[in-house]
Amino acid sequence: MTFSLFNVSMLIACSLSAIAQTPASIGYTLPEPLPIAPGQIALLTTTGIAHRTPDKPFVSIPETELDGIRAFIQQQGVNQAAVKLMGFVQSGCAEADLACIPTTHLTVSIPLEIQPDSAPLELVINDRGKDLPGIAVKRVNDAIHILNTCDAVAVFLSVSSGLGPNCQSIITHSNGRVVTIESPAKPGETLVAWAYGLGLPGGPGNGIKLANAPELFYDFHFNSGGKRPPGQVGQKPAYAAPIGSWGLYQMNIVLPQAPEGVSISPCDGKGIRSSATINFIGLNSQDSAGVCLTP
Repeated sequence: MTFSLFNVSMLIACSLSAIAQTPASIGYTLPEPLPIAPGQIALLTTTGIAHRTPDKPFVSIPETELDGIRAFIQQQGVNQAAVKLMGFVQSGCAEADLACIPTTHLTVSIPLEIQPDSAPLELVINDRGKDLPGIAVKRVNDAIHILNTCDAVAVFLSVSSGLGPNCQSIITHSNGRVVTIESPAKPGETLVAWAYGLGLPGGPGNGIKLANAPELFYDFHFNSGGKRPPGQVGQKPAYAAPIGSWGLYQMNIVLPQAPEGVSISPCDGKGIRSSATINFIGLNSQDSAGVCLTP
């Protein structure tokens, strides 16, 4: 089953207030290569890109160049696949200090053409004709991320605007409305989860249009006692497919009925922010989303 997107405007620029500074790490081993999935959209934080005040920090569709910045995946120094850019913002420098080297946050669209890890891979950023040192990456099957209103990327569903300060997962009814306290879901209803990082699209088969669909599941439990409905562990989405060519994916899932003896706790916006939790599980990754249900 698919749903019309007629009343859903797909892409808009989002608030950048949630963007963090360059992360630090500490441990006893060298950092692992960054995992990337074909078709993934992600926020890449790096340094070394010259300071500029962009006139066009965001784009509605991926572009191969954005204000003199390019990026590509390199394998053994030969094969290249363009990493498309959807936006960037810089921090750590005064606007007028053009000599400062800022932290740059790039929204990138990972190409579908990247090869499995038979050879080392690097993500190389080119700033106005100069290659920066490569970033070690590795291809993974999936890197599931359910969209939410705290995402600091350059694109997301416009229905996520105006949902308040809390991080709200983007799970919608079939009419495009986000599942919220004011618009809860009903057991037995089919919902749509919007995600990044589900991996390679594949040919149609039993309504599933992802190459990794056999390894894509969802697991559901009610927050009251953490109980799972009988037979609901490891269910496949009713439908899973990429939407357009910009890295957004749609998953249709059917909510189960509450098991006998389990009462549904309605969301109150204070102590109870979700009635149930949906876990989305892939071969390499997983992510969760809370939903409000009618009692």
